[in-house]
Amino acid sequence: MRKLLFLILIGLLFACSDEESSKIEDTTEYRKISSQFVKKLGSVLMKEMQTGGPMRAVAVCADTAQELTNSVGQEFGVDISRVSLKSRNPLNAPDENEAAILKRFEELKLSGELTDTTEFAQMISKDGVNFIHYMKPITTQPICLTCHGSEKEVSPEVENLIKSKYPEDRARGYKIGDVRGAISIYKQI
Repeated sequence: MRKLLFLILIGLLFACSDEESSKIEDTTEYRKISSQFVKKLGSVLMKEMQTGGPMRAVAVCADTAQELTNSVGQEFGVDISRVSLKSRNPLNAPDENEAAILKRFEELKLSGELTDTTEFAQMISKDGVNFIHYMKPITTQPICLTCHGSEKEVSPEVENLIKSKYPEDRARGYKIGDVRGAISIYKQI
């Protein structure tokens, strides 16, 4: 009951005055898509970290991650992306709606209410087209600090590679458990 009330409250908090929004009761499909995407990307990143270290993982994020994102989107007939308030890749910058939800996820983290089951879903209308929008937070894991941690945690070689691939990188200074971003899924209905 508490979770249902929480999700309804979230839906109301993020409803835009010029867009009709309503709560999505069953998020199973979107949770599955998000989970499969995270597993696929995580598997590729772990393999590259094991065989080529952090330098290879940065290259995967720069090249392979966007291709994988697009293929998962095509596989499930959705628009899927990784978004962050502190994006490394400009392609991962959130839209206004996503930014509001990311801020809410950060508030939940600060209040100790962010859990593995936290998610957000709503029906929205953009330019007369109806969508289901789903978001699942991505929290920073220990391995993430190799490329997203403090200056002490990121090697000079990795730092230089990141700067060369992402001159406007803002995805640094994270700690374990921080909201790194979210998986964002839009599905036209």
